[in-house]
Amino acid sequence: MPSRLVFVAAFFAVAAPPLAGCQATSPAGAPLLGVPESRPAAFVDVHVVTMTGSAPLLHQTVLVRDGRIVTVGSVNDVPVPPDVLQIDGLGRRWLVPGLADMHVHVFDREEFVLHLANGITTVRNLAGYPLHLAWRDSLVRGLFPGPRLVTAGRILDGDPPTRSTNFVVLTPEGATAEVSRQAVAGYDFIKVYDNISPAVYTAIVAEATRHGLSVVGHLPTPVGLTAALGSGGQREIEHLEELLPLFDDGRSEQGLDSIALAIAAAGVVVTPTMVVFQSALDQSLDWAAVRGRAEMRFVSPETRRTWGWEEAGGSRSGNAQAIARYTRTTQFFYARMLPALHRAGVCVLAGSDAPIPALIPGFALYDELRLFERSGIPPLEVLRIATAGAADALGLGARRGR
Repeated sequence: MPSRLVFVAAFFAVAAPPLAGCQATSPAGAPLLGVPESRPAAFVDVHVVTMTGSAPLLHQTVLVRDGRIVTVGSVNDVPVPPDVLQIDGLGRRWLVPGLADMHVHVFDREEFVLHLANGITTVRNLAGYPLHLAWRDSLVRGLFPGPRLVTAGRILDGDPPTRSTNFVVLTPEGATAEVSRQAVAGYDFIKVYDNISPAVYTAIVAEATRHGLSVVGHLPTPVGLTAALGSGGQREIEHLEELLPLFDDGRSEQGLDSIALAIAAAGVVVTPTMVVFQSALDQSLDWAAVRGRAEMRFVSPETRRTWGWEEAGGSRSGNAQAIARYTRTTQFFYARMLPALHRAGVCVLAGSDAPIPALIPGFALYDELRLFERSGIPPLEVLRIATAGAADALGLGARRGR
């Protein structure tokens, strides 16, 4: 697929059929508008890759006004007005739709610029607070640069919570009240976690459905896959590792295709986040090399502090057991699980889980996309997953990602 150094724009103007299995997991009416552009621009003599199934359009000029593409045509046929900002493609740069990182946890505003610098024009935040609603509003109004922000509210969990920051819901009545509160506050979807009871889960799904919100997140252990797929409410499973307990030894291929077909039949979306395990493997192999990557200079002191790996990270490097475990799991993900899901027609999305330790916002998505390619998915399809696929899942397919 094209280098991350290509020009990237949100390709609004051209519609295309949605990807098979990719249905909206966020209401189309949610406030998902991006930062408005105040100055018209022209991408001159670029090669345009669209998600319409057509061949690349070579040597094109693309005019953008008010944040929307208004003209696409041959560089010889499209005049460029003198008042617009010109970006010269030199006849060798590629212009593709803006990418979407569908699984991030953003708590530092500086990360928004890193996403934009890497051509990511939409991010979906999987744990949100009033701060994120304020940021979303500011981004819509163009008060500071950044991608379109879609956000969950606080994560709903059972007792004991998997993480101390999760909100514990013990009763169906409490679940109904909390989902209603998040809906009224304006969050875009509801996120569930590991230890939710079946009764509470049912109440979450029912109340979210009543408010037109989708339920996404982990696969709660007390609920199980069969009940989750039959709930009609959980529209997405985050992380392939949520499916590992379904296999007796964690790696058996028995039943893999049937599970993939069941997920596809239910219309449930999966965001693999394989890069989390690949990064853990890389750190286990050579922590110093990971720490010394050039892009680490872009990590803010605040994010680096939250990682807490300056002291502990080195102890993992060279650990034979860790290397074996992460190698086995990572290979199972990209060589067997993801291909099975893709063959079955499951809508898969690209997400990085940045900025967990060593996963740098903006950069980490490319590492995830490389794992999609290693799974055997053709490069153009990988690009489609990260653009049109994300737009379809967000209910924006006719306007975004093309």
